[in-house]
Amino acid sequence: MLPSFEHVPYYPLVFALFWGAALLFVLAMARHLRIFAAARASGPSPFDHVPARIAGLIEYAFVQTRTRGRRSCTWASSGASCC
Repeated sequence: MLPSFEHVPYYPLVFALFWGAALLFVLAMARHLRIFAAARASGPSPFDHVPARIAGLIEYAFVQTRTRGRRSCTWASSGASCC
């Protein structure tokens, strides 16, 4: 043990606590990654049409256009006007 940590109570338990927390984190992330992999089984590839996607991102971020499609107006069912 380092001399500077001799006065810290239960200092050796820090390592077990850290590795236990790391193990719980890995298990939780593995669960999420399995769900993401199962949900991503079908659909378009995220690497299709890269230039068009970048242009759309720039247009949305800097030109401040609204998103297009049904999903952008889902809140309209509450009585508010859409678009």
